[in-house]
Amino acid sequence: MDNGSKRTHYFHAYADAFGGRLYQPFEQVLTSVAPTSLPVVGGYGSARQEDFRVGELISIDKAYTQVAGSTTASGSFLTLVTSVLEGVNIDNIFFADRIALQMSTDHPASGYFPKVSFVGTHFRGVRVGSCELEPELNLGICDQGDPRKYPSASCLFDEGLRAYAREQSHKLAASLDGLRDTAGFFERFHELHSNGGPNTNEKIAERGNIACSVVVGISAKGRFPGTIVGNVIEIPAFGRIHLGELLVEHGSFDLTMIRLEMGCPTTGHGSGGHGGINGSTVP
Repeated sequence: MDNGSKRTHYFHAYADAFGGRLYQPFEQVLTSVAPTSLPVVGGYGSARQEDFRVGELISIDKAYTQVAGSTTASGSFLTLVTSVLEGVNIDNIFFADRIALQMSTDHPASGYFPKVSFVGTHFRGVRVGSCELEPELNLGICDQGDPRKYPSASCLFDEGLRAYAREQSHKLAASLDGLRDTAGFFERFHELHSNGGPNTNEKIAERGNIACSVVVGISAKGRFPGTIVGNVIEIPAFGRIHLGELLVEHGSFDLTMIRLEMGCPTTGHGSGGHGGINGSTVP
């Protein structure tokens, strides 16, 4: 926290690899896998769990997280968060060899607004049944001008990010026009994302965050047994999978690599590859 200068930085980072709750075929709270958080003074923390199993419904071969915070020789403040899943099997329908979240921030020695990086974030070996999926990621989603310079304002107010989020909503709404009769979900999803969706300036000011995805699209290699809309995968008799959901608030970034909304016969919610990063410097 104290780097010997007149400024104090309060580090903030947290991560968990997987968690959620099942309702059918049995009720069970899925206790957070490999959770960890960073002390406000910085330092390092990590957690690991192997061979995670929930009956024969969910299995993860390896899961680990790490957080780190340090002060550089030049006086800037670096924070890192990582959350990784390997060998993922959800209900014998969704599989992934590796899902990795990695975020870092660099807060300036003089000033308050950090540079943020998502380098290291990726999906590998994703498939539904026998159909391989290839998510396309935009890891420069929060870039603000010259990468050699620190931003002059919070990323929450960056018009480039706001425009990206609004355009993402417009594309989602446009692609849903012929799909709104699917169990009512696409109709509700269309309503959410039409007219700028949740990322109009008014909605951002009301909520205090920008809601978007680092996944700009998902391509299928072969016949896909469901529907793909933007970063959302819907699979009959399974449910929906949301990839790469990002929430940007004033000075903070929260990323969830996979969020599950499971329907019949297995019902429940889950999320994995989740982490958040922040930090505040005073005065």
